[in-house]
Amino acid sequence: LTDRSARLVVTMAMPSIVYKFFFRSHSVKNLQRNILKFCGLRPVKTTFVGSVYEKSRSKLKRDITRVESYGAKGI
Repeated sequence: LTDRSARLVVTMAMPSIVYKFFFRSHSVKNLQRNILKFCGLRPVKTTFVGSVYEKSRSKLKRDITRVESYGAKGI
């Protein structure tokens, strides 16, 4: 899988800023380092979508559109 890249889309109920700074993205870093990078995937980019239960439909649609654009561009 060398010369391949990956993007993780992580959805969660808590605010993403809390997960990134308080919990230090522990499980995401584990997945990146111990599985994806070990298999040769580089770079591994991450998109966090937090507070999914509290967001309005318009904000969720905005997040979905953002992730779809990443897929269309191949990034």
